Amino acid sequence: MGGNRIIEGLNQGVIDGAIPGANNIKPDCSRPSRRKRGPQKRKLNQDPYGNSADGDADTDGVSNLDEYTAGTLPTDKTSRFALSVVRNHDDVTISFQTIEATGAGYEGLRRYYTLERRPLLNMGDWQEVPGLSRILGATQSVTYTEPVTGAQFFRVRVWLEGP
Repeated sequence: MGGNRIIEGLNQGVIDGAIPGANNIKPDCSRPSRRKRGPQKRKLNQDPYGNSADGDADTDGVSNLDEYTAGTLPTDKTSRFALSVVRNHDDVTISFQTIEATGAGYEGLRRYYTLERRPLLNMGDWQEVPGLSRILGATQSVTYTEPVTGAQFFRVRVWLEGP
């Protein structure tokens, strides 16, 4: 099984009716065990351009390993994973684009996504949004709409699975 990386949207959600900026995406600082992240890290460490897994080739603040896991380009700072949060009257819609794990370095791997939420950014456990867990990345848009009932923060957990 591949490493479980969390690509977390900071300052996202609905707070007292205001929607903060939705594109400030940074990875969670927690790291999966070395056993889980080994195959992906080894593939990145074999990069012919010398970009290490823990490095940040495009200096965008997201490690090469996190970009590999999310399916973004580690050498292009405009390539990033993003959530969109839009409020329309009494509803909020969260959407994101999945990316299929294909191409060099992804042989035999599949990318999965889970949308999670919690009412306070820094307190409590993240809860999976029902029906939006283990979504196989197939380069499709995922959209979720719910009524605004108070503050909610959302994030997407992204990971690779395979041999």
